[in-house]
Amino acid sequence: MRRVLKRLDIAVHGDRLHQMRTVDIVYRERMERDVGFQSIDIPEPKQTRTGKYRPVQNTVDPSPNAPLLKRVVQHPFALERGYFTKANLPRVKIQAREKIVFPKFVQEQLQKTTKIRTIRPMELHIQPCTIQIPTVTEWLQKK
Repeated sequence: MRRVLKRLDIAVHGDRLHQMRTVDIVYRERMERDVGFQSIDIPEPKQTRTGKYRPVQNTVDPSPNAPLLKRVVQHPFALERGYFTKANLPRVKIQAREKIVFPKFVQEQLQKTTKIRTIRPMELHIQPCTIQIPTVTEWLQKK
């Protein structure tokens, strides 16, 4: 088998599956390690202060005549309420459709029995034609 692998020099899939990975080795070592019972000291919870709360800075008085608020808000007035109302729009009147009036030369062309010749761009190209070879009887008749 070694000669075949050396000669072909290929990697066989799953060749290393039988080997232990480093993660498995570390996991097994940690599980086998004997850990003695250790007591963990949990500190007492911190005592929170009870009593008055005193803010660090002064708060703004929200009344409309507050002197500090006039500098913060430009117009410290209550907004007026708005209500939805139906708009009085003019009604659309139905009008009869206008008839299309063609120019006189177009009316004449439409009344003709022959139609207007359509433009065919391929007619301008050279058309291949087949040469008719005369038969013997046709050639003799011409002579």
